[in-house]
Amino acid sequence: MKNGVKFHSIFYRFILFIFVVFLTVISMILDAKKAQIRFFNLSLTIGQKELRIVTVVVLLLTFLLSFMFKWKCSIHKEGIYLRKIDLFVDWNAIRGLSHIWINEYHRGPHGFPFYNRKTLVIYRENYQPICLYNIPILALYVAKCYHPKLKTNIVSATLASLFNMALNAWFLYEMFSKNLVNIKAEVFMFWLLLYAVKVFALPLIMLGYENHCYGASLAHSTAYKKNASKAIHL
Repeated sequence: MKNGVKFHSIFYRFILFIFVVFLTVISMILDAKKAQIRFFNLSLTIGQKELRIVTVVVLLLTFLLSFMFKWKCSIHKEGIYLRKIDLFVDWNAIRGLSHIWINEYHRGPHGFPFYNRKTLVIYRENYQPICLYNIPILALYVAKCYHPKLKTNIVSATLASLFNMALNAWFLYEMFSKNLVNIKAEVFMFWLLLYAVKVFALPLIMLGYENHCYGASLAHSTAYKKNASKAIHL
């Protein structure tokens, strides 16, 4: 399956967001000052300019390196090919394709304790659905282009993605502009409310609607059961 549009994991975006927040916090602490880091006989002076350069370089490198890893799926005019299990799913065998957020929960020191996995769900005729984790919503648009009659949740998925991007962009803007230093209590509480909607409410609503349309097969991970959905997990 060499032809078609290939999609890689987008988990790196989550790592990048955390890294940018970390650098922004350091920038807020330094403000107009400069910090000097000593390592043996070497010294490194870090200021606002150096932090910006490091941020841009790391963002570009991480984005480029993400394409060096193996792609997860390929979408083309005949259907969807899943590389990990070497399975090709023809469009005629797919009764629905959705992009939703399935929460992942980790106990212990390994991995992130809580994460909204952007999941492409392939609903098949007479078979279990397939959950393809950390796939961008662009895959839904590509599938719709190749197979316009395909049933999708492209409208709700797009609105959820726009809400997520706008909220994260707003947060980063406030941090870069150092407005968080003098943030009002009511604004902070409003932010917490919006992030609660993003982390808990939206995934529950999206998953509940999917189960209503296609049957109760999907579920969020819990502290007691990882990958709780009755599906193939990729």
